[in-house]
Amino acid sequence: MALLNSKLLNWFYTNQFTNESKLTVNLSKEYLSQIPIYKASKNQQEDIISIVEKILELKENDFNNDTSALEGKIDLLVYQLYSLTEDEIKIVKGI
Repeated sequence: MALLNSKLLNWFYTNQFTNESKLTVNLSKEYLSQIPIYKASKNQQEDIISIVEKILELKENDFNNDTSALEGKIDLLVYQLYSLTEDEIKIVKGI
């Protein structure tokens, strides 16, 4: 789930499967099955899981807790998983 909620895979989905609608996104099994999911190493999985657990704990205590810094850490790990270059990361971030 962390991968599917990452900026990279959201960017990919939006660019591949949406009509650039600002109001809604069409989620479908057909499209989701076409997203390239890279196999993370055990260490990569553990790093991501650890951050997700922190986010869930913070949100459980107060749903309004700001977890953007932790989400950013997940995004960095996902960029590494997919071996993105700095230029590719800038494209995903819209810089």
